Amino acid sequence: MELSGYSIDVEKAAKVVLKNGYKTVALQIPEGLKRNVWKIVEFLEKEIQAKIIVIADPCFGACDLVNYELKNLDVDFVIQIGHTSIPNVENFWIPTLFINAVSTKDVSAVVEKSFPFLEGKKIGVVTTAQHLHTLKVVENILKKHNFMPIVSDGDERISEKGQILGCNFTAGTKKKDVVNNFFKIISNTNLA
Repeated sequence: MELSGYSIDVEKAAKVVLKNGYKTVALQIPEGLKRNVWKIVEFLEKEIQAKIIVIADPCFGACDLVNYELKNLDVDFVIQIGHTSIPNVENFWIPTLFINAVSTKDVSAVVEKSFPFLEGKKIGVVTTAQHLHTLKVVENILKKHNFMPIVSDGDERISEKGQILGCNFTAGTKKKDVVNNFFKIISNTNLA
């Protein structure tokens, strides 16, 4: 499903719910997508025939779990949209599926417009979950223009190479002494 400039695999979530027979599903969604949450709810209600509870509290990341708050509401399953899981967070009282919201925007032009602002040749490249799929594109553009892109792994809380979280920049800080500048790919919404 495409929503507000993001591709969201709600079909995957529906398959998991159907396979496991969940009856009450909580939907946790970031601020930047809440104005269109009804489209996701409408799709899920049609596909899974389960009760959907939308969590209206702000959601700022994969560590912002609602499991504890929902354990007394007979919620069988949580769908958290817009984030990737944090590998070392395992305190799920309720099974939780993370569905990333992948940006559909082309970042190529923005990368090229950034060249006058980049000092030195060694450029650290980091991004949020929504733009992980663009890392190779950015690396290739930088290489084509004689820059040396450097993409690093983060610590145990980071699931993907080059990924940063609002609370964790280790994919960048690990290489801070090696690079001249950082190029950060982020969204212009509250999603990231």
